[in-house]
Amino acid sequence: MPSEYKKGKSEEQSSGQLPTEGSIEWNYPIQAIITLRNSLVEVLMHEFLGKTPEGDRFEAMVDMVAEQLSPSILRDVIRESLRPLIGTKLDENLIRMTCHLLAGNQPRLKALRPVRTWTTQRFPEWVPVQIMACNRTLNKRGEPGATFVFKVIAGTPASLLIRKFWSSKLCRYMATKSFGFEHIPRHAREGVTARTFDSLEQLVTMRLYVLVESKACYEGRPGFIKTNVPPSLRAWNLGQVRLRHRTLPMLDQCKMGKLPHLVPCHRCKYGYNSCRGGTHASDYVFQHCDECGEDNVPFDVDRSKAACVGCYMKNAWKSNKKE
Repeated sequence: MPSEYKKGKSEEQSSGQLPTEGSIEWNYPIQAIITLRNSLVEVLMHEFLGKTPEGDRFEAMVDMVAEQLSPSILRDVIRESLRPLIGTKLDENLIRMTCHLLAGNQPRLKALRPVRTWTTQRFPEWVPVQIMACNRTLNKRGEPGATFVFKVIAGTPASLLIRKFWSSKLCRYMATKSFGFEHIPRHAREGVTARTFDSLEQLVTMRLYVLVESKACYEGRPGFIKTNVPPSLRAWNLGQVRLRHRTLPMLDQCKMGKLPHLVPCHRCKYGYNSCRGGTHASDYVFQHCDECGEDNVPFDVDRSKAACVGCYMKNAWKSNKKE
């Protein structure tokens, strides 16, 4: 059973009321949430994938979930949280979303508040997110940068994705001020082993807190303007930076067995699903590309199955320039 949440004094935790912007929770146990989510997914996928929970089958699902969650969470609260699934055929995506929502909202469940799929942000809420993807693009003013995909780890929008553009200038600022990279001018880097920021893709897997509030939400999706990287997340971010720069003994963790100047992580074929240092999700697939005519070139199948990585990036830039 995951360890208990370290709670600060907030309205929700003390009286069951919804938190306000002033009641900030910086201590969501992210690894415990991910572990619990994965455990719930494993159980429900094995027993209920492709099935429709009704009657005794639904009650059995409630019991299985209750066994995984904290004993201080009442079964009736769990049942009410799962009630929208009655009569719905469960696919993999729905199971994963439901499990993440439960794992990321244990404080609310303990406060006797059932959790529901997010539809709107009713109050300002600081939530932990992880950057899952980086898609280079231009904004409406023609400034270079990237649209980043942030996955909400905990809180009422848990499991949902937020897409937000950051300019290259903002990325450099965040990298050095919040994520543990060092700012060293290029002319002074020769012979220096430093945690330098060289590519926007290096921000993938970084973790931070964002303030989700209604004025930043759009098209039925959560959004944010304010960010913060508290001490509780700096260790993870700095670990990612050190891993990718392979400072000893991190070199032993490189699946390629290469130094960073030979194969930097943001150009590596391995994705973060198989290597913690990866900057894209799945491992590249090497095959012929009809668009450029090259053989044995890398494909990021999560982005495109028709164009290799190089062609996909070229097409993306052309599309942005036309707009």
